[in-house]
Parts: sequence; structure tokens; C-alpha cells
Amino acid sequence: MHTFKHTPLLLIVLFISSCASTYKSPTVESLTYDSHYEEEGVSLGYRYDFLKSIYKHRSLRRDIQVAAISISNTSTNDLVFGEDLILTFENGTPIPLLEKDHVFKKLRQRSETHLIYLIFTPMVVPQTGETIRIGYALGPGLAFGNMIWAGRANSKFKADLAKYDLTNVVIKQGETRYGLIAFKNEQPQLLRFTIK
Repeated sequence: MHTFKHTPLLLIVLFISSCASTYKSPTVESLTYDSHYEEEGVSLGYRYDFLKSIYKHRSLRRDIQVAAISISNTSTNDLVFGEDLILTFENGTPIPLLEKDHVFKKLRQRSETHLIYLIFTPMVVPQTGETIRIGYALGPGLAFGNMIWAGRANSKFKADLAKYDLTNVVIKQGETRYGLIAFKNEQPQLLRFTIK
């Protein structure tokens, strides 16, 4: 059995530094879109900096840019996203958008990494005359509690990717649609579009 003299300090540092992150669903419809582009009766608004916590860090480490977008169609035609309306970089190159399942797999929290907390299972706290075995509650409690927390956050993230997936969505005349897009790039880029 291991005995730790500085157990409370160790627990606080470990708890703060490696807990599962929450995920707060962005209300894409009410975001303020900082960047805009308009052409042929179609307006595009987009924003990159809405992801928080571990999802933001993982997207930066993997060079995946995730943007919330709004598309307002005031043209005379209905447009199909990805067919009639194609997102491009500023130089006109079409953006190879990542599929939602791929984005989820790359950015999700790894629940199994929280099993490391099981190392606290044999921990005891010495008291005068007796030893308190807090490890049996602490190790599994931290491990499985964080796994559940990460799983819930991942579920919300995956649901948002599905809810705001614009692949082959028809944007009707006079309609505004909101979505999440992702593409591989080291830096956020100016977004444009072409209409076929």
C-alpha cells in the first residue's frame, strides 16, 4: 500500500489538470458572425472561434478548422449546398470539407484515458491509530466519473455536428440556413463561394 503525505494537494492538482471537459452547444443561429461575403444575392457569414475547451485544443493540434456559417439566399433560385453553392478559399480553390464523422473521430475526447485514475485505488491516508483506505472510492470514482462526463460531452458534440451538417441541404429562396463546417488547414482562411 502507498501512503501519500500530500494527498489533498495531489488530488487538487490532478483534478484540475486532467478532468474531462464539458461541451457547450453553440447556438449557431444566434452567434455574431464577424466575417461576411456576399455575391449574386447570396450572403455568407462565418466565425471560427466558437469551440471551447478540449475540442478547441484538439482542433488546433490537428490543424482542423471548424467554422460556424450562415447562408442567406435572396437570389431567384433554390441552392443545394455542395452542388449549386460551393465554398471556396479566397483564391477560388474549392474547400475540401471534412465529413462530420471524421471531424468527430479526430476531435472527440478519449474517454479511456481517464482510466489512469485507477492508479489511486491502492491509496490510503494515514490517521493516528488507523489507516483510511480512500483509494477504493477515489480511483474508480474519478475514472468512471470522468469517462461518463467525457461521453456526455462527446454525445452533445456529435449531435451538433449532425444537426448543423449542410451536406446536400437545399437553401430555398428567401431562406437562411446555419451550419458547421470543417476543413484541414493550419490557419483560419477567408471563405468565399461560387454559384454554379
